[in-house]
Amino acid sequence: MDSLLIFIRKAVRFGLTLIVVAVVLNDGVRLASALSDGFSGLKAATNAALDVAAVAPSDRDTAQAAATAAAASQGVRVVAYDHQVAGSGNTLRISVNVAVETYAERTIVIAPIVGLVRGTPSEEWYTDPGAPIVLHQGKQVSYFQ
Repeated sequence: MDSLLIFIRKAVRFGLTLIVVAVVLNDGVRLASALSDGFSGLKAATNAALDVAAVAPSDRDTAQAAATAAAASQGVRVVAYDHQVAGSGNTLRISVNVAVETYAERTIVIAPIVGLVRGTPSEEWYTDPGAPIVLHQGKQVSYFQ
């Protein structure tokens, strides 16, 4: 009888361990997918803004619109945009800083971790779009005239 109870306890412990590992792995895959989408959108937005800035360096609004459209085509949203133009002599220096937001959807473990790090209230951890992830990138390009 004791050996049966020991076997049942070990089987239950093993089953619970498998469930926890499966949940963590599932969240890891969802987080990796969200980060992949975010980095793709960030790269597309930054490159689109630089392409427009290369043609019309002082047209900040058009560059921002291009960045927003490129990010939206990748499924992310631009949350911050900064565009600076400076020059000296024959050199024109264009700096573009973009931040995009994506979501890790339907996560169980990642949402509380992101919520604790950001200091958001616990009732917002499992909101509909998922755990928000914000990625930033800045690029500076110099053009010689």
